[in-house]
Amino acid sequence: MRLTSSSSARSEADATSFSGAPARLDVGEIGQLMALIDETAVGELLADRPMSVRLKRIIGRPELAGMSLRSLLQQRLMVEAWMLRQPNCGQRSVSELMTHLAGYVRAQLGRYGVPDDQLGEATARLLGIPADLEIGLPDDPPPDCSLFDLVDWLLARLEPRQLDIIRRRFGIGCADETLEEIGRSYNLTRERIRQLESRALSELRLHSRRSRLKALLDEYRPVTWDRLADGKAHLTAAQLNRRESRLDRRLHLALAIRGLGLERWIAGFASRIGAGRLHHRLNRDHVKRVAKELRLSSRGRPLPRTLDHARGSIAIEEAAAAAELVLRWHLEAGYAYPKKPATRLRRATALHWLLTRLGGPAEVRELLDRYHAAVPHDPCSDRDLVIVMEAARHLFVEIWEGRWQAVGPAGDIPPSASATVPPADSEQANENTITAALERELLRVGPTRLGELMARARDILPSGRSANSLAPTLIMNPARFIRVLPGVYALPSHKLGEEEILSAHRLDFLLNEKQARLFGLARRCGEPWGRFPLWSPAAEMRLCRWARANAAPSIFRSLLSVASPEEWPTDQSDRQMWLDLRRSHGRFELGYSRREDRVGRPPLERILAAGLQLRTEGSIGFMTVNRILGIRLDSSNAATVLAVLTGSAMAVAPDGGASWQRPHLPGRRLDQWLEALSEAHHSDGQLAWQSDVGAALGQALDARVTDGLSPEMDPVVPADFSDEDDEFERFIQDHRRAIAEQRREDALNWLDSE
Repeated sequence: MRLTSSSSARSEADATSFSGAPARLDVGEIGQLMALIDETAVGELLADRPMSVRLKRIIGRPELAGMSLRSLLQQRLMVEAWMLRQPNCGQRSVSELMTHLAGYVRAQLGRYGVPDDQLGEATARLLGIPADLEIGLPDDPPPDCSLFDLVDWLLARLEPRQLDIIRRRFGIGCADETLEEIGRSYNLTRERIRQLESRALSELRLHSRRSRLKALLDEYRPVTWDRLADGKAHLTAAQLNRRESRLDRRLHLALAIRGLGLERWIAGFASRIGAGRLHHRLNRDHVKRVAKELRLSSRGRPLPRTLDHARGSIAIEEAAAAAELVLRWHLEAGYAYPKKPATRLRRATALHWLLTRLGGPAEVRELLDRYHAAVPHDPCSDRDLVIVMEAARHLFVEIWEGRWQAVGPAGDIPPSASATVPPADSEQANENTITAALERELLRVGPTRLGELMARARDILPSGRSANSLAPTLIMNPARFIRVLPGVYALPSHKLGEEEILSAHRLDFLLNEKQARLFGLARRCGEPWGRFPLWSPAAEMRLCRWARANAAPSIFRSLLSVASPEEWPTDQSDRQMWLDLRRSHGRFELGYSRREDRVGRPPLERILAAGLQLRTEGSIGFMTVNRILGIRLDSSNAATVLAVLTGSAMAVAPDGGASWQRPHLPGRRLDQWLEALSEAHHSDGQLAWQSDVGAALGQALDARVTDGLSPEMDPVVPADFSDEDDEFERFIQDHRRAIAEQRREDALNWLDSE
């Protein structure tokens, strides 16, 4: 049967006159009501309305699509009968159609003056539906709403089951779930849940046709990019995957309604380049050129280092984009890494940041405490710190054993280190390790000379352990073993304060001629109190009292000449007696250990270390220089380094004879040369006299030093002590290079294993 349209039973004049009808309407007057309905085609009227697939197919049929709303109402029973004869169309589809039309009918009746309290009954009469049926008006999205307000409005248009599926699939207000997980809760298959999700999205798309969804998504692009890229102009693929959770889940739903994924949407305002995306505010080709500049300027320069140092004059935004997207560096906390860093590499930059903030050198014990305070979740040991600083030589300079300083600029914020790597010395809890054996021995006997420990190594160390491992163990664990005097080690638990020194009956490790001689030399050349923990006024007082009765006269007179009784912890009369004794008997007569071989240029890195120490403390003596060189503390070889410092105007020598034996002060070009040496060390990870800065320094030196000769010195009195009394200094001199190479090899092995 073909449906045909019929004319209205009422004239336009009748419809117009009805607008002035009494407030109460006889809703039984169907003809009057019908005259208020317009001639809009049903297909046009319901084009944007979400509906079932069956109903959409029926409405698309020409018999129904072109029929006016008024004609459909006049032939309602005939239309319903025709629909019921169509395949896969039943009473449910008929009811759905009438429900969709009800909103439009009610709206038109209200527009022509039908009172609100009669609208429901009048609509029901025209459509043949229950008068108490809840009728939803064909509403539009709220004006001037935000993107997420619009998404909420769209969600409110869904049926309860559809809404639940969409929320759970997209994680809106809950954790996102898989099709299988949702299917189990509804006792439905995965495929059925997918169909329901697809149908719900189709309804949301229909509802969104009258909305500003596309425009709102475009307006939300800057906010989305800033959240993903942290304000930068680029975003790596890994960062996008990691930071996608920062976005409101309703954004993903809005994109799905538009048929877009996040990656495809971002492509509209950020082009693909290398390892990620580049915002359109930067030129893609220019960033590629910047990457070439960075690659050339960084060739041969080790990473990590700060991006600011690596980029030079290149703009930070362009350099960061080129580094991460094209060169595939990893940027974190202001540092550029060759790849995503593991724990030890992050540990190195965290230490560099801490040391830079300190503004000078620090002992490993102090540095370890500061590091644990800054990174409490990283259970590293003192040995771990030494390993990573040795591995990243371009970031650090070892002033002397256990004392380090950072070189080069640091990042703006402290890097973090994860706790995924156990401490390097975790095995030391084992009772059979060398560390545990040394701790037991020192706890039993107290502070002990290194020579004595090595002499008893067979009795101290576990079976099969070599005595040659004893000294490296002491050096590599500066937080466990303290060098309280030259060649003397103790534990942190040993109480060696002023009270203990004054009250102790036996201090053999302190009260001997070797320690008295070294202390006297140290005080003459300006070594400060505390250079070793037991170089203190109390220890000096005990040494002088002991030397007066037990040491050679030359040692006693030398000690007196450099002593400071005015600082001793004693009464005034005793202090005055020693001051008088110093005036009458004090005369420095101690000798120095002379090396017979000619000394050439010292390692340039040691010149840098000496200069840094000079700037930190405001003066430097020959014993400090010897410690920096890793040789005997009383060696005259320090004179060569001091000659380089004075010849380059980094230091000023004191007036008078044997000036190399007394404190040197900062020179006028100290900061200039330290800046140049530090920059070269930071850039290349090493210093050499053949480098540009080495050649420039060589030209600035006195010809005697440039030719490889030590400066002339005043006659040196031969020392009265054999090499057997300087085990530690001898060990440092003989094995410094081997230890450094082994440390670097261990560090590289550890870093490669991550």
